[in-house]
Amino acid sequence: TGTTFEAAFRGRQIHGRSVDLPHGYAGHVVESTTGSFGAFENDTSARVELLSVEQFTSITVWEHDQLPRPDDEAISALAWTKVAQSIHCD
Repeated sequence: TGTTFEAAFRGRQIHGRSVDLPHGYAGHVVESTTGSFGAFENDTSARVELLSVEQFTSITVWEHDQLPRPDDEAISALAWTKVAQSIHCD
């Protein structure tokens, strides 16, 4: 768990905690190079090509009125990457 933050959203105080993604993982901000994501609504066979325009290695988990706990669902979900790696690695 890393840096903590405080902010207000719709008049309510919220608290955030920066969480590093597991080693070897990164998040991507993508944009479509071929059209709208909405194309999938009417045609599930539509092809959309994505381009990674930004990359990040940490996320901020937010909670109303208190800091997210270390066992917060979003933080705990990151632990599954270790389980998946142990199952799928030779």
